[in-house]
Amino acid sequence: MSAQDVRNGLPSGTPQPASETPEATAGGAAGAPPSNTAPATSISSLNPTTHILSGGVDSLYLSYRGSLRLGVEKLLGQFKQQAQSRDSELRALCQYPVGSYLFEISDKGSRRFAFVLTDSSYRIELAKSSAESLPLAHVQVSSAALAAYGAEHCVRELTSILGQLGTVDGVPTVSRADLFVDAVTFWNLSRIEDEQWVTRAHDVARYSDQGQRSGYAVGRGGDLSLRLYDKTLEIRKHGKAHATRAWKLSGWDGDQPVWRTEVQLRRNVLREFGVQSVPELLTRSGELWHYALEKWCRLSVPSADDQTRSRWLTHPFWAAITQASDFQSAGSVGRRWLRLARAPSDARLADMFIGAITSYMAKYGETSMAWALRDVLTLCELVLAQRAESSDVEPGQHIARKVAEKTRRFGSGAAYRVPPRIHLSIDPEPRQEGLDYDGEKDGE
Repeated sequence: MSAQDVRNGLPSGTPQPASETPEATAGGAAGAPPSNTAPATSISSLNPTTHILSGGVDSLYLSYRGSLRLGVEKLLGQFKQQAQSRDSELRALCQYPVGSYLFEISDKGSRRFAFVLTDSSYRIELAKSSAESLPLAHVQVSSAALAAYGAEHCVRELTSILGQLGTVDGVPTVSRADLFVDAVTFWNLSRIEDEQWVTRAHDVARYSDQGQRSGYAVGRGGDLSLRLYDKTLEIRKHGKAHATRAWKLSGWDGDQPVWRTEVQLRRNVLREFGVQSVPELLTRSGELWHYALEKWCRLSVPSADDQTRSRWLTHPFWAAITQASDFQSAGSVGRRWLRLARAPSDARLADMFIGAITSYMAKYGETSMAWALRDVLTLCELVLAQRAESSDVEPGQHIARKVAEKTRRFGSGAAYRVPPRIHLSIDPEPRQEGLDYDGEKDGE
């Protein structure tokens, strides 16, 4: 591998495309020059080694002025106290319906706000009516809701929801917004060194996962900060797979690593750009993005011949994603994702189940999963029966309470609709005597 390969982040032995040399990127390749207003779909023709899959607003925090209705405040206070109960049945019922939404009521407040209501789309912090110095609500809009509906739709919906809880004065103020661009690239981003970040920030951090470089953070905790990280790796660990649908619609093959560049903008920075409302944010999002990636933080290609880092050429990957200008896309993610956005992903549930069943099989030498399932279920019934002797809660009722609590936590439905008792037993297929595990494998 040559020193030039190391500087450019190329895989070992990979020839650098003629149209993508740093010189061509910095000075302008043949053909039309990059434009700050170029749509995302045209970027791949400007930089064929990097393809933008999606972009938009990933997180949105809003502040609403107004006051909470006294009747609603009293009811929320009762639910909050009930959520602190040791009785799981009472806790499970701490849900507040507003229109078609069903919010979980937290047993605690948040910072200066007395009440917290959460569902898969919104996390709403509400102030008491007596807290005159506070806004009515501080709201976090989920990334899944933004991907499904778009920011403007979410604002209209939130205004309607809060109008049923109190009096809303004026339009909401944006207190924080995160802009993002997701891309696949030919360049090896796992080999970026600290010196390549030419930034006004005071700190740069690198992150790894099981020995694999997973991302970078610039200016953590500041009014303006930036992250570059392997989004596919994060999804495998934590879920939030709704983003993959938008990628597939843009041609993602399902295997390539997708790197997300994310810019976090807090209120002080937004004010400097004259952004207070959501329409102003969407109108000036391209300007904010270009400022963050061109003026405030830039990924460069080191030069052994020039010690002045500000003169180093812009990395081709950075030049490609800087062209993004459309952060208003929505609707590419199926809305069915929203209802289950707070629940563990199917892959996570499968991993939890596989971990439990294989531990049992290893402990007792069981080679049939069907019979291991039956035995684990019997074990659960025995343990629940033993606990029932001291708690007077039947096993089926205990499971029903657990389901109700998680239904509330995941926001996947009304907890009171869960049956009061759940049937526990299953009927496995009859065991085939004389057929061992090796025989089953050989016979497949």
